Amino acid sequence: MALNILNVNIPSVEDNICIICHDQLDTAQTYKLPECNHTYHTHCIVTWFRHRGSYDYDEYGRKVEVDGKCPHCGNNGINNVGKSEPKSYGCVRRRCYLSPTEHARFKTIKRERKKHGESPILNKLFDKLDVMEKKLKDATLSDSLFKKKITTDAVNYSETKKIIRQNRNKLWGARRNVGRIRKEISAFPIVPLIIPIPIDIN
Repeated sequence: MALNILNVNIPSVEDNICIICHDQLDTAQTYKLPECNHTYHTHCIVTWFRHRGSYDYDEYGRKVEVDGKCPHCGNNGINNVGKSEPKSYGCVRRRCYLSPTEHARFKTIKRERKKHGESPILNKLFDKLDVMEKKLKDATLSDSLFKKKITTDAVNYSETKKIIRQNRNKLWGARRNVGRIRKEISAFPIVPLIIPIPIDIN
């Protein structure tokens, strides 16, 4: 289920209501998403995907445009080039950075999630983020303690160099994982979206 930050009454799938505009499905042409079988007004779901489009990076680091997710279940859909876990806005020294927009979305979702904790998918993402942030904290502490130790103790150069490299790789990997999960959270769908009603002027 998408995050309901405006605390509106989101109807269930069985109510025969489009959860984007909250109107009866039989009032306009509808479309069922083949990936998850949720049905919406065609105009609503097309507008949703157009407004929820975002950028991701493919396996070669090229910037590609991807569609939004299903507003009801968060299903990625068959048109998404990126994985379910978006890669990065920018990676420097193996560290993933969020764009300003992604950072703002992440903060909003994190804040609103405390009020609306009904999404098991979102709760699972934050649980995963807590684990990764704990690993990052441990890796940072371990690296800091080792660097402090080698300034006071006599150590073997080659062995020390090897350990420093290992600690650095763990630290970079932990930072990248935290950034990756934060990006996935920032891409979590938010409803409702204001949809302009199509008017027949003929």
